[in-house]
Amino acid sequence: AEIYFLDAARAMVESGDWLVPRYAGEPFFDKPALTYWLMAAAMEVLGPTRAAGRAISGLAALGLLLATAALGARLMDRRTALAGSVALATSLGFMSFGRVAMSDMLLALLSTLAVSLAVFAYRPGAPRFVVPLLGAMAGLGFALITTLVLLGGSSEHAATADAAPADHDPYDPSDPSDQFQETSS
Repeated sequence: AEIYFLDAARAMVESGDWLVPRYAGEPFFDKPALTYWLMAAAMEVLGPTRAAGRAISGLAALGLLLATAALGARLMDRRTALAGSVALATSLGFMSFGRVAMSDMLLALLSTLAVSLAVFAYRPGAPRFVVPLLGAMAGLGFALITTLVLLGGSSEHAATADAAPADHDPYDPSDPSDQFQETSS
């Protein structure tokens, strides 16, 4: 699934069309647009590489560790917060999804931030900006998981996108058809 995100973000950068995500040249609305936009922005800065696309998940993973620690400290104590963050950081799922160009880590971050802000807003004496910020995090999380169905997206694109040639491995760096070759600098 990583290739959907990478190709759509690269296509946005190359075409200049940041509204309609495309996979293999066709409109592709089955994945969240917010992630495409963030990855495309990273590709604008770092170049159209896998590393640029994966940077968003990596940064979201770091943010998730911090948000987990902050939530743990708010609900429990600092020692428990540190233990929770270490447990998260060393889990296989976290390490796996923190290094692939997909929306999962970003969604986990936004969800954790929303819960943290809800806990903060519930406490007496919370600053007035917390509730609007909670709304913003929840809104971003919703934007992340929704598809652009209103613009004509449907799941029929997923069937054609999954029909890649059997001999093509999008993760094989020696494959000459791979558009995301890492470059040494």
